[in-house]
Amino acid sequence: VASGGSLRIEGSTLSGNTAKYGGGLANESGIRTQILDSFIFNNIASREGGGLYNGLNSSFLMTGGQIAGNQATDPTPGVASHGGG
Repeated sequence: VASGGSLRIEGSTLSGNTAKYGGGLANESGIRTQILDSFIFNNIASREGGGLYNGLNSSFLMTGGQIAGNQATDPTPGVASHGGG
């Protein structure tokens, strides 16, 4: 997701993806993301946030669902957050 927008994910599964940051999903600067009743499983990041990477000045809210089984080379295999909650 690029700078300055918003994203809503509902009733979805993000699985089997790879990226440098945020194997499942990467929120870049200033993004507002809602994740509702969704699953983020088995994604791989070569750096941070195997499941989800939340960049500076970004925020995410997750209600329902689960983040599990993701991998990253740093100590944040599930979620790496440099922004808001």
